Amino acid sequence: MGTVKRRDLLKELKKQGIVVDEHGGRHAKLINPLNNHTAPLPRHVEISEYTAKDIKQQLGLT
Repeated sequence: MGTVKRRDLLKELKKQGIVVDEHGGRHAKLINPLNNHTAPLPRHVEISEYTAKDIKQQLGLT
């Protein structure tokens, strides 16, 4: 598997209604306001596709 750019993943998630809380340390907090599910988002420039898929599952998007 490859990687995805963090900014591209954020853009995709925001289009689906995900809210981003950038406060905190090593991770930002992603919130799905429709079901109140949350997921951490690492502050790396590139994120593995496996991690991106896991984040979407945690948010209830898949």
